[in-house]
Amino acid sequence: MVKIFICIAVIVSSTLIGKSLTDKHAKKLSFFSLLKDFNSSLKRNVKFRRQNLIELLDLKSNDEDFNCFLSSYKLKVLSKSDEECFYPKWIDNDDKYFLKSYIEGVGKNGSQSELDFINSYEEIIDEKLLKIKEDKRKFANLGQKLGFIFGVGLVVIII
Repeated sequence: MVKIFICIAVIVSSTLIGKSLTDKHAKKLSFFSLLKDFNSSLKRNVKFRRQNLIELLDLKSNDEDFNCFLSSYKLKVLSKSDEECFYPKWIDNDDKYFLKSYIEGVGKNGSQSELDFINSYEEIIDEKLLKIKEDKRKFANLGQKLGFIFGVGLVVIII
């Protein structure tokens, strides 16, 4: 009877570990969706409101990583420091380079060139979102399935 509970615990825990290892795609999708929303608000702002960029950086979302990213960028703008912005640990180098070039270009130009900048990055963000959605679809269940198979393998060894 104890072996059954141990086997169930091993399978469940290995499945959960496998799922947590592939959650980066969901986090990435959420982060870049919020970046797209932020880019859209920048676009509306340049066209109509002409608010200060600092006020737009006060945008709060339900994603803690995105909030930290915007806050660190705001601190960088206010202090005019060369300090690195906060990047979530699951962001790879290509995305880090993209985000760095994005934040270094925002708010640096006149209104028409700023709109061109925002529109070009909007297209790039849309392409990235499509790729991230495809990767999430491919890999979302992979970790969970591999964790389950690993758990079943351990159960076979235990029994």
